[in-house]
This record gives sequence, C-alpha cells and structure tokens, in this order.
Amino acid sequence: MREADSSAKEQLLAAAGFQIRPANTPKRQAFLQSQEPYKLNRHLRNGNYYYSYANPQTQTLFVGGAAEYARYQELAVKQNIATQQWAASQNEMAAADWNAWGPWSGGGMGFGGSTAPIRNFP
Repeated sequence: MREADSSAKEQLLAAAGFQIRPANTPKRQAFLQSQEPYKLNRHLRNGNYYYSYANPQTQTLFVGGAAEYARYQELAVKQNIATQQWAASQNEMAAADWNAWGPWSGGGMGFGGSTAPIRNFP
C-alpha cells in the first residue's frame, strides 16, 4: 500500500474514533507484527468484535469497536462520494466550451482586458 493511501485511511480511522496505540512494549510489538499491515482486521474477543489496523512503519495500531467501525464505514462512503463528485466536476470542466468566454491572454485575472487592480468595495 502506498504511504498516501495508508495516511488517508488512518485519518478516517482517527476521525471515526479509533484509538491510536503505540507498539511500545514487547507484547504490543509482537501483536503488531502478527497483523497484516495496512489492512483493517476484525477480532472476536469476549463475544464482541474489535477492529485493528497495523502500521509497522510508524509502529502504531489503530483500535476500535463496532461503533467506531460503523462510523469509519460511513466516513469512507462519504469520502468516496465526494471524490466521485470532484472527478465528475473535473470532467465537466474539461468538456466545457471555454472559448465562449473569449481570449484568455492579457493581464488581470487571466480573462484578458484591463490590468488595473480590482477595487475593494465597501
């Protein structure tokens, strides 16, 4: 997994309420090394599901319960929708007929015409 991908996922996990725990003891380090890195893992403990995400590069483990996992899924869907909407808007911008706005050379804000500064209105 690329570092940018793991960073984005970790930001979502933290926003969802996952706790970030350092692997600062031999027992924690052993557990961290036993997990598939950069993957959300599900664990059953005392009849409850818990979720963990191991980052061996930073030696940290993200840990959450069912509520945090549900919030993570919700945030991930929202992020996916926002990404798709942004990509669609970029496609629309690329397909727009920008020539209808006239030449884009000259000063100002790139629309041609005057190079006079824009006045601030009260």
